[in-house]
Amino acid sequence: MNLTEAVHRFASYAESFHDSPTAYHMVGAVIRNLVAAISACELDGIERSCILREIAPARAIHSRSPFVKRLQDWPRGYPGDWETVEWLISQRNQAPSGTFEHCLETHLLGCLMAQQHRNKVVHQMQLIFNAAFVDPAAHTRILIVASGAAPDLRQLAVPATKTMSAFVLNDSDPTAIEAARQRLTPILDRCTFVTGNVLALTSRLSALGPYELILAGGSFDYLDDRAATLLCRVMLTKLLASDGMFYFSNVARGNPYRYWLEYLADWKLLERSENDVRSLLEPCRNYISEVSIERDATGISMLSHVTRNGKEGPQKSRTTPRTVP
Repeated sequence: MNLTEAVHRFASYAESFHDSPTAYHMVGAVIRNLVAAISACELDGIERSCILREIAPARAIHSRSPFVKRLQDWPRGYPGDWETVEWLISQRNQAPSGTFEHCLETHLLGCLMAQQHRNKVVHQMQLIFNAAFVDPAAHTRILIVASGAAPDLRQLAVPATKTMSAFVLNDSDPTAIEAARQRLTPILDRCTFVTGNVLALTSRLSALGPYELILAGGSFDYLDDRAATLLCRVMLTKLLASDGMFYFSNVARGNPYRYWLEYLADWKLLERSENDVRSLLEPCRNYISEVSIERDATGISMLSHVTRNGKEGPQKSRTTPRTVP
């Protein structure tokens, strides 16, 4: 099926849509046909601008979905913002029931690409639990970079009142930091909130460390190799304690949802292979004792765990983490 025909079928079905027991599957079929046609065009060397012109009617129909509209416009000014992540976690369909766009949102919020976001939150929550709760008496320091509204930590907020661990949350978006602050009320006395670009805040974050666990979440999906290598160097040489763990995720090469994300939404992610990730870490090899890379259950995201060796690391600060603007 060529692209023109796929767009026509998608638009025709959307405009004649009526809810029925088969509607969910029919919507899935026209989405898959459309994305398959887009991918064939790209593989044939057709320029992105030409593809976008051809699929304009399909993009306009997609924008009737509140969720997709957000992915096309990015109202916070940057892709992957914390409110979008919260939407993915909640899976709350905000389109009118019984409509094409409601069915479309059901597909998108339930797909593997959305599920990998939820999987990563659970994985980070488990890492926090292992570091801070296995031994409640441990004075573990944990840094969460690109924290958003802290969906991982806030699920542990009530039991965290019984730990001696301290948490430093960093995000460049002040609205994300405020949202995290509001959701972490039970453990505000254990938290420090630092707003700004993590690479410009090394001295401030170092004064609150070093950290036995640093979580960088999906930051690497948006960082080119130069910035990603620099972030690894800062984390491993300036902020991570000896024998501490630095964790980050990255969408793996061959992501089957890339064509939909880039053409029907406007969400570009920098995909990498396992070898690519290891290359980012290579300049810091003298500080690393172990690198473990696994996939989440969907197979879409690589979960990287980097352990700093036992050589003398940054010295522990006397500063007690506290809530700051």
